[in-house]
Amino acid sequence: VFVFDEAHFHAYAADNFAALLPTISAGGQAIVLSTADPSLGPNGWFPHYYWNSKAGKTGFASRFVPWHARPGRDRAWLEAERAKFDELPEHFDAYYADTDAQAFVARSGLVYPMWNEAKHVKPARVGLDQCRRIVAGVDLGGGDPTAIVILGLDANHHVHQYSEFYRRGPVPVEELGGFLSRFKVDAVECPPEQATVIASLVSTFGLPAHAANNSRKDGFNLTATLLENDMLTIEPDCVNSIAEFPGYRWRDAVDPNDKTRYQTKTPVDHHADAQDARRYAVMEIMAMLMENTQMPTRNIAGRPLARVAV
Repeated sequence: VFVFDEAHFHAYAADNFAALLPTISAGGQAIVLSTADPSLGPNGWFPHYYWNSKAGKTGFASRFVPWHARPGRDRAWLEAERAKFDELPEHFDAYYADTDAQAFVARSGLVYPMWNEAKHVKPARVGLDQCRRIVAGVDLGGGDPTAIVILGLDANHHVHQYSEFYRRGPVPVEELGGFLSRFKVDAVECPPEQATVIASLVSTFGLPAHAANNSRKDGFNLTATLLENDMLTIEPDCVNSIAEFPGYRWRDAVDPNDKTRYQTKTPVDHHADAQDARRYAVMEIMAMLMENTQMPTRNIAGRPLARVAV
């Protein structure tokens, strides 16, 4: 028997569950428990596995325990608990839910609240060789994942992520260069502080590596605008990049004077290296577009483009 507690809050829940599962393959029991994480809502491994289990797709049974399951809890008790609650209101709704649908609905503080797997995860419209510009974004994670994303810009100003490189632990520059050399990239955008890596990619592999524009505000804004207007999609097999979106949220802080909780404009450091790599690449592509072409006013479906500020 193994017990996996608060799985919705675990950054590596899917990996850990997959590693533990063989221990019961010849007989045994797995018990996976969790409160709903209000910052993820319906996203993440735990609700996905919960709903699949409820639908009979996993071989496991699922059960939801509502707030009133424990004896002695009635509506008066619930309202008394609500009055004592010192967190965000949507957190209370997730922690004291009536139904599983209610538990997995709230999403607070996401950097990209417009993200929707059904809309943004799909195969490319055109082959990478048909793109007018191909840009790689690189983020060196050190002990966290090192991530590379390959973005292509098509003739309709649509940006698609075609591939990813995702490794935990130290990664030699030879491995980075080997992956990047598989693509006919027009630019390789790297963290500005990694001058040695940039120089190696240029001298050893002949890659067009540069120090990326690391403006977080502009990068978040441009990426959000592309997502909001259905102008950025990700290949379904880029599973690590996709998995970063549900947990990519703004860091909370507490005012030291009145103890008011507020959200900062700095994301939680949650192993979201593909997010940084993509931001670098998006910045390069959009800078090229704004410099050389008339930016579109409508998206591919003909709807007026929204401008998103984050």
